[in-house]
Amino acid sequence: MNKKFAALLIIGYVISMSFVIAGSYPAVSEGMDILFEFPDGTVMWYHTNYTDFKNATIDACKHLGFTCSFLSSQYAIINGYRLTRYEWDGEWVIENEYITSNILAYSAGIPLATPENRYPRFTAIAQRTYYAPGDYELWNVSTGTTFSGIDSTVVGFGNQIFFESWSGLYSLSLNGTLIWKNATINGMGTPYVYNNTLFVGSADGYLYAVKINSTVIWREKICNSPGYVGLVNTPLVLNDTIYIASYESDNSTPHLYALSLNGTQMWNISLPGSMYFSTFAYGNNTLYIPIAGNYNGTWYPPYGILAVDISTHTIKWFFNTSGGVRSTPLLHNNTLYFSCTDGYLYAVSTEGNLLWKTNIGYSTSSPNYMDGIIYVGSGSFSGNGKIYAIYENGTVKWNATVAGGVQSSITIGGLFIYFSANAPNGKIYCFNKNGTEMWNFTVGNYLLSSPSIIGNLLFFGDDDGLLHCLKDTAPPSVVMSGSDTYIYGETINISFIAQDNMGVRKIALTFMNVSMVSDDSIDLVFVANFTGVKWINVSAEDYDGNIINRTFKIYVSPATMKVSVMGPLRVENGTTANYTVKVVDENGELVEDVNLTIFVDGAKQKCDVAKNGYYTFSISFNSTGNHTVSVLATKYGYRNSTAILDVYVYSTQHSGTKESVLIYYWYFIAGFVSFVSILIGVSLVIKHRKTRDLLHEKLKN
Repeated sequence: MNKKFAALLIIGYVISMSFVIAGSYPAVSEGMDILFEFPDGTVMWYHTNYTDFKNATIDACKHLGFTCSFLSSQYAIINGYRLTRYEWDGEWVIENEYITSNILAYSAGIPLATPENRYPRFTAIAQRTYYAPGDYELWNVSTGTTFSGIDSTVVGFGNQIFFESWSGLYSLSLNGTLIWKNATINGMGTPYVYNNTLFVGSADGYLYAVKINSTVIWREKICNSPGYVGLVNTPLVLNDTIYIASYESDNSTPHLYALSLNGTQMWNISLPGSMYFSTFAYGNNTLYIPIAGNYNGTWYPPYGILAVDISTHTIKWFFNTSGGVRSTPLLHNNTLYFSCTDGYLYAVSTEGNLLWKTNIGYSTSSPNYMDGIIYVGSGSFSGNGKIYAIYENGTVKWNATVAGGVQSSITIGGLFIYFSANAPNGKIYCFNKNGTEMWNFTVGNYLLSSPSIIGNLLFFGDDDGLLHCLKDTAPPSVVMSGSDTYIYGETINISFIAQDNMGVRKIALTFMNVSMVSDDSIDLVFVANFTGVKWINVSAEDYDGNIINRTFKIYVSPATMKVSVMGPLRVENGTTANYTVKVVDENGELVEDVNLTIFVDGAKQKCDVAKNGYYTFSISFNSTGNHTVSVLATKYGYRNSTAILDVYVYSTQHSGTKESVLIYYWYFIAGFVSFVSILIGVSLVIKHRKTRDLLHEKLKN
């Protein structure tokens, strides 16, 4: 594989079912086919016996010599390039959930490689990508035409883009530099790229085959009466056969033509009406052709969808509508979805039966599909238009009014919906899938061209003849959710969220010895085992390669602990006192392995470690009087804590000491009290005896 390729476009996968496609696709053993399609048109397949997508992709890469550095259910990074996954439905029609399928002016279904058509063209499809608001216009180029300027849709091939305007067929580089121009081929047609060749209709009614180096190989008359617009339909190439339907501006009968790659007509059939500004849907050997009606100054019926079996060249059925069908049908899960000028979005089975129809108003917009929702526009170039999101059962999920009729195809890139609104000051809109407008970009004239996604660029033309190129140049933002201040030992739980209006590709975080990568958010959870300031480095990247690098500060303060000392406060001189130290945190929980330093009257006595929050120590006092005992507790991650005791040491020798005087004083007091008590007792006894003697004398007398 050439590593100079631009963004790789497709991984498709299909479970081989030979009974579905017998004849055109050889029967294979049970397993899965993995498709790789590259910007230069190269398509590589590998059949693997694995039946799950991831293992099948890994096996295919191994046998094809590719390096797969990332693989998810939605995208992969192979040989350094991002590829987005496609899925096939039961009709072998591509199911476009993440990348645009409709890129042509007015309407455009993009045929991709299928099991029946393994080597298709390459056209303007991109990796899963996102776009910035309108002030991020990368460049614009004028084609020199006014009003009727660029109504076609840009397609890409390698590092080139191609489009048609009223001044010619153009090839430009991705930076807007002109590579070549063919002024003979002009009009409103959108090119189809296949086998290094552009197949494009012109205002003169011819289909041209032009090599991508500008060489015209051949031309073939398709429209007998091209009128003003000429051949505006986009061809489809299947199995080296070109299919194109005509538009006739008078009563001439339109036709479906099948041409060889050298321009030789192989067969044709008459159509009930013209195809106009659209292309085919395809599945199971059947072309589904939108019929806009017949034109002779005004449009008249029949209108509807025509199903043609290309293997037998016969019409299978015709579904009538009451208005012209100018939208390319969307084929999904055996159902055709298409808009109509009669005001309805139709759902018709592949057998031609009406399933439902929903009123959306006049519409020429080609619908698109993502995650169970059909997106389609409505409105003409006069007045406002609408964008609709409709469930597969026909129920409207949401709609939004925009400034101009939505006549373009609905382009899907990533999880966003893009479309143009045709008005005197036309706009390109970007909505998310929930119906929120993300941005719009205004041009100075009418805007019919459908937006086209190529790589990480968005292209569209306007009626001033300007080709515009938008690119997301704004990096994502990163915000931190959670506190930036913690306490040692606390559990830190913070989130980093990357945000971008158009989507985030990845977010990466580095912190200390931790590295983390995720899609758009990272949760960082750990126990704070440090103190002070630490920095967290976070980077985020969007899908256009815009990167932001930020640093976030968190501060961890030391935890609080409390030390207490229990023991005697009065100690006899010459004896040993025992003390117990207890250390707890702010919650009252014991703190283990605390370093203790003991001081007596400021002099360090000893250091030890308090295991399990407790420690005992002894002090022998050899001098009397007041002494200060302090215990300093230290531990990493905690604030230092100190407990102080005032201890009084008394002497066993009483004379001459304050204590002896006090003792004598108390002895004297006690003796005096005893003496007085004895005197009072003796006095009471004597008095009692005198009273008794007097009483006895009285009794005798």
